[in-house]
Amino acid sequence: MAAVRRVRQVRGFEELLATPFADGVNALCWERSLPGTSPRWSRGYRRAKASCR
Repeated sequence: MAAVRRVRQVRGFEELLATPFADGVNALCWERSLPGTSPRWSRGYRRAKASCR
């Protein structure tokens, strides 16, 4: 039995809106840079970013 990838990465807002939750996918990840964020927030962002891969 093949492993089902549950997280799908998208490249932009339009793709995020257009991508359905289907075929075992239960999360969408849009990696992007957010300038001006605090170091405290960035630690949580790095953890979330790692789960997108």
